[in-house]
Amino acid sequence: MVAEDDPDIAGLLSVFLSGFGYSVSWGKDGQEALALVRKNPPDLMLVDVMMPRLNGFVLVDTVLRELEEKSPKIIFLTSLTDSISVRWMASTGPHAHIAKPFRLEEVKKRVEELLGDFSVH
Repeated sequence: MVAEDDPDIAGLLSVFLSGFGYSVSWGKDGQEALALVRKNPPDLMLVDVMMPRLNGFVLVDTVLRELEEKSPKIIFLTSLTDSISVRWMASTGPHAHIAKPFRLEEVKKRVEELLGDFSVH
């Protein structure tokens, strides 16, 4: 799942991941992403932090609390680099964050680290 309010970024990530056989859903803001997760929990979420209606921090906190052991892996996509934001992202568990602007190679590397090699999907 991609939780991203920028349609260009969401489209790029969706096409990129779909090209490796992943089924990708898109939440255009935090509220829409949360509704999609509740309906069909994904294995992994790429989450923008700065989104309307529900920011990425609140979205991830809610998903981790509601789904507990069945919660998806999380990769934050953000331009936030302040120490408080970085510490909060690190405190959510064995997940990752990628600074914007990002390279698709970095996304591929992080997804593989969390889900396994792309070639098996």
